[in-house]
Amino acid sequence: MATTQPYLSSRRFVLGGFGIDTSTINAVALRSTLRRASTLVNTWCNGAQIPSPFDFRGGTVTNEQHVFPIPNPLVAFPGSRRIFVYQRPLRTVTGFRLKFTNAYSITLPTTNLFVNTTEGWAEIVASQPTIIGYPPLGYWYGLYQPVAEIDYTYGHQIVVTDDECEADGPRLYYATYGSWDADAAVVVEVDGTVKTITTDYTINRTDGSITFTSTAVPAPGEVVTVSYTTTLPDAIVQATGLIAVDLLGQSRIAARGMIGIHSLKVAEVALTQMQNTADDYVVKNGTRIPAQAAAFLAPYSLGSSA
Repeated sequence: MATTQPYLSSRRFVLGGFGIDTSTINAVALRSTLRRASTLVNTWCNGAQIPSPFDFRGGTVTNEQHVFPIPNPLVAFPGSRRIFVYQRPLRTVTGFRLKFTNAYSITLPTTNLFVNTTEGWAEIVASQPTIIGYPPLGYWYGLYQPVAEIDYTYGHQIVVTDDECEADGPRLYYATYGSWDADAAVVVEVDGTVKTITTDYTINRTDGSITFTSTAVPAPGEVVTVSYTTTLPDAIVQATGLIAVDLLGQSRIAARGMIGIHSLKVAEVALTQMQNTADDYVVKNGTRIPAQAAAFLAPYSLGSSA
């Protein structure tokens, strides 16, 4: 999933009730602000950047490398065959290799691994390897410590059942959450009757919206519900919106030439720029965000530094 896509779309931001008038904001500028807010969310939460940048909607990681202790039964310690992945929550492991030199490696089937999706690790529990190349023939050859390479998928999968949608027109309806899982089933019902995709409606998985065809428009009073799987925790969406509001406020102050100006008086008209107190913001990993946004993000932070 592309990390350049903001966690909150422009349309979702407008409908989100964040308390800011967007009617005079250029659509491209709004999208840019939402992307900047999403980047601040990632930075504040200290998501891993290798081997690919972290995304709260999940993704696929290949060739992630970890030091793997030389397997010696006399000095092996509990968990020495265990690899903790960088991107979490862990979904599935799709590949696992041990490399001893550039040309000598051992590939283990994923059935030889025990995968703990809660704690985010995979451990070798059996060995039916595929061996490539020849082992080094002396002490001075080969890696001092082998390297484990792991391929996996990660991300949240939050199942939502019978979510009652809100109409944004006769044919367009919005679910509570966007960022629907691309591989999960979507079931749309109107007053309890299951509808058929393409024939009766189309969906926008990013926005979490349903557009009915002209021949299947729900009648007034009919309830539209949808069941789906979202990949983005609501706290991330809310924090992104709050940070975007703050960024837009700062942008408007800059547009009025009031950066660094606390008060301005012309004749009988006086303007005073309200100053936020230290309690209104939280700084972590060099990132300053509104305290309310920080409260939403606290359970998802992967590290802490002032």
